[in-house]
Amino acid sequence: TQTRAPTLSIIISNYNMEKYVATAIRSCLFQTEQANQLLMMDDGSTDQSAAFMKQFHDGSRIFFYSKSNRGKARALNDLLRYVTSDYVLELDADDFLDPNAVAVIKEQLATLTQETAVLYGNMRRWKQIEDDLLIKGIDKGRQVRDKIDFKSYRFPLGPRIYRTSYLRKEGGFPVISLKDGR
Repeated sequence: TQTRAPTLSIIISNYNMEKYVATAIRSCLFQTEQANQLLMMDDGSTDQSAAFMKQFHDGSRIFFYSKSNRGKARALNDLLRYVTSDYVLELDADDFLDPNAVAVIKEQLATLTQETAVLYGNMRRWKQIEDDLLIKGIDKGRQVRDKIDFKSYRFPLGPRIYRTSYLRKEGGFPVISLKDGR
């Protein structure tokens, strides 16, 4: 289904996440409401994850790109140039979305003020036990009202959703010089 909510793209940066990236991608595709785009970047993986990701590229809504390893922030910034939506959801290659995540997020996006730049979703904490997952609980976000509140925020929950125009205005994701952005 598609609603009149603001548009949303999902971006995934991958580096050697062969064991997990399939789950991340499939969780994006098996949504009750689809994202407008799924953009994936392989950041120079040395395992088989890039070959797996490439299979999903359809050239219309799902896109795969690859480059030499230069770090996650640079990979996300390279993807940012292809985003055509109002908002972008950053999903780690070893995480996954609940089946109704896009619908819930779009519903929330439709209620935001123009000044809202970032939205954090609730995060289900889990532990992998062999080939199964043990759900340990849910961390819920709280509203951040100003810069001081933002700086004292305990930690960014996932998924992280950004207003695309604000992210571009700030120059994209910050590349930290420590270890050359990796």
